[in-house]
Amino acid sequence: MYICLVVEDVLSEYTVRKILSEVRPDLTVKTVYKNGGFGYIKSNVKRFWKASQQIPFVVLADLDNEICAPSRVLNWLGFIPCTGRFVFRIAVHETESMLMADRGSFSDFLGISERLVPKDPDILLDPKEKLLSLVKRSKKRSLKEDILPSAGKHVTVGPAYNSSLAKYVLEFWNPQRAAGCSASLQKAIRALESLE
Repeated sequence: MYICLVVEDVLSEYTVRKILSEVRPDLTVKTVYKNGGFGYIKSNVKRFWKASQQIPFVVLADLDNEICAPSRVLNWLGFIPCTGRFVFRIAVHETESMLMADRGSFSDFLGISERLVPKDPDILLDPKEKLLSLVKRSKKRSLKEDILPSAGKHVTVGPAYNSSLAKYVLEFWNPQRAAGCSASLQKAIRALESLE
């Protein structure tokens, strides 16, 4: 069955694709919409909802600084969708929390102790900042150069932030294992399993 993905960025796309490959290998992504972050999703989510009558849609957005994921869905869509053809999930608080939730593989990827990786990354208000602080502790110089912003630059992440983390997602990250430390991811997996 063909589906469409709507995500904020390339890292979210790789994350959803990996989850789908593990829990719904019968699904094939036909189209990916990722033009401009959460603003693009917010302004077009009702169009995606209507289009889901023709082809199933999976939408993933970050909670960011909001407190309640269902409230964000309600604010953007106007209702909580309860159809198997439209999955709208909110990563609490960012996709990065889902990646850190597979604590063992994430610590191995960075070359740090697993005890440094948060046991409940969903409670972090700024998972990206925590991820960057963990990368700083890595002994892998090339990884640090790729993921961390250069000193004196006015950027928040390094030049290969997305591609480095996408490699982690594709080669090491285990969504089922990560779901044990992330209720947000666990709910997303359940929703994807029920996609019709």
